[in-house]
Amino acid sequence: MSDSDAKVLRQLNEHMGIDDAVRFEAGVNDLFRAVLTAGGGEVHVYRHAAHVTHFQPAGGEPVLFVSDASLFEPGKPIRGGVPICFPWFADNVPQSAGPDAPMHGFARHQFWKFRSVDQLDDGAVQTVLAFKSSPNTHKLWPHHFVATMTVTLSGDGQTLAMQHWVKHKGPADAEPFIFEQALHSYFRVGDIHQCAITGLEGAAYTDKVDNFTTKSQPNEPIRFTGETDRVFHNTDSTCVIHDDASRRRIVIEKTGSQSTIVWNPWIDKAANMADFGDDDWPNMLCIETANVAENAITLKPGESHAMTATIHAETIA
Repeated sequence: MSDSDAKVLRQLNEHMGIDDAVRFEAGVNDLFRAVLTAGGGEVHVYRHAAHVTHFQPAGGEPVLFVSDASLFEPGKPIRGGVPICFPWFADNVPQSAGPDAPMHGFARHQFWKFRSVDQLDDGAVQTVLAFKSSPNTHKLWPHHFVATMTVTLSGDGQTLAMQHWVKHKGPADAEPFIFEQALHSYFRVGDIHQCAITGLEGAAYTDKVDNFTTKSQPNEPIRFTGETDRVFHNTDSTCVIHDDASRRRIVIEKTGSQSTIVWNPWIDKAANMADFGDDDWPNMLCIETANVAENAITLKPGESHAMTATIHAETIA
C-alpha cells in the first residue's frame, strides 16, 4: 500500500470509524473496505463499486458467495457478493454507450465515496456510499444523476439490508431518463442439486437459456438441473432459498423492485468465465433484486427511486 493510501485509510478511521462497530481496512489487493459489526454479525463493504462481499450472521455461516478467482482490481467487477448493476442490466446497453460499453453498466467498475456511518438507536450499524455522474459517465450515458448504496447490519447481527437509491439531478427542463438496476446477489449454498427456491410460483419470466422464450413458473419451487438464467417480471414477492445441504433457509425480501433474476451458470459457462472457478457453480446461486426490461424505472428531473433487499438466514431444524 502506498503512503498516500495509508494516509487516506487512517483518515477514514479517524473521522468515520466507530469503536466496536465500524472500522476501515485494506481488503483484498489493498482495496479499501468498511467492516460493520453488530450483535456478533459482520459485513464487509468495499469502496470499489460499493460492493458488499461478506455477510456472516451472528452464530451462523457466511451467506454470500465470492469466487476465489474473482478479480479485486480497479476498473474490474468483483465476481460474487452483491454487485450493483446500473444504469443498464446485462447487455441491454443504450445505443449511445457504444459497442465496448461494460455489461451490467458502469457502477460496478467505479470507486464510490463513503458518505457516512452511523450506529442507530437499536444497535444497527449503517454506512452510506455515494456515486454521481461525471464527464466519464457521460461518455457512456448522458444523464445527470446521483446514486447511493446504504448498507445496514441489524443490531442483533442477523439481518443485512441494502438500499440502492437513484435521483435525476438534471435541470428542470431535462428529459426524463430510463434506467435498469439490480442488486446481483450471489448466495453461498451447500449443494445446488439440493436447493429449491420458493416465492415465484406462477410468475412470468423470460428464459434466457431458451432463446428468451416467455414462460410461466409452475405452482412449484424452482429446482436446478442445468444452466439457469430467468428474468421474472412484475413480481415483488419475497423469495426463500431452501438450502437442504447446509440445513438453512435464506430469506430475501424486497421493496421498490418488480423484477427478480435467478441464475446459476452450471458446468460449461463456469468453465468459460475467467474470474469464476470451474468448480464454483455447485456452491452458489443468484437471486437478484432488480428493475429491468419492462420494469425499468423512469425518472423526471428531481425525482428519485429507492430499491431495497433485506436478507436473513434461518436454521432448518
